[in-house]
Amino acid sequence: MTFKQADFQEKINIQSLSTLYGRQIGTVNYITKFPGKITLHCNLDLFNVKENYPYHLELYLVRPNQYSDKILSSTITIEDSTLIETNDGYGKTSINFDFVLSLVQSGDYRLDFILSDKKNNELDKKYTYLYFGTEEKNNKLFEFIQFLF
Repeated sequence: MTFKQADFQEKINIQSLSTLYGRQIGTVNYITKFPGKITLHCNLDLFNVKENYPYHLELYLVRPNQYSDKILSSTITIEDSTLIETNDGYGKTSINFDFVLSLVQSGDYRLDFILSDKKNNELDKKYTYLYFGTEEKNNKLFEFIQFLF
């Protein structure tokens, strides 16, 4: 399989998701109650993006069999001074931002990160899948396991 240069331009990569207290967000996560809100910090790499170009970044929260909620919509312009490993006006950089998830109930969620150009043409899309449950349910499971042994 042969890849073109365009396959490596204007891409995003989710480096990390964490709480504001620095705890990494993994596949399975617990909060105290539902409905609930959690503020997350995202470190996102931008791979081979144009310098001084107005990109559009959107973030959606998706639940199975339900509509998605747009939780972030922002225009980002990367100054050439923040780019590293530049080549023909393209380079690599990272951005950091915070956002709030409003979680209605425990269950499966997906975060969709979408990078678009100034004409709103989608350039790249990344997903991360998450589960949010209650600490109470997790504690009951732990007590049940202890009871078995």
